[in-house]
Amino acid sequence: GIFGQYSSGTAINCYSMAPSLGNRGGGIFGGNAVNATATNCYSFSTIVDNAGGIFGGYSSNCNASNSYSLGTIGSNAGGVYGGNSSGGSATNCYSANGNWDNVTANSILTGTNGTIWNTISSPYKLISFATI
Repeated sequence: GIFGQYSSGTAINCYSMAPSLGNRGGGIFGGNAVNATATNCYSFSTIVDNAGGIFGGYSSNCNASNSYSLGTIGSNAGGVYGGNSSGGSATNCYSANGNWDNVTANSILTGTNGTIWNTISSPYKLISFATI
């Protein structure tokens, strides 16, 4: 991910394209993240056991909004939160589990009108990083 293990803080408009997340790893925040926030973020990584697409395993009180994960999800893992995470909330977040669907993404994510997400290609990328 972008932030390492035991991190806190705020991630806005960021992404991770690592091929795979390790045990308890996270696409944006590593395992054991505390009081962290991810907004308009995404991860393309395969989500192995105990990992999470946005927050790694054993994270607590972390909040995600308008974010997604693309990768397939392993056991005791999640598209947003890794295994054994607690507290926090996920609002307008999409877990594709290896099968991206534009209709589903449009119904969950906000800003698919081109204000946040570039919907010309899929899976979507942030408009701020988009090239046509």
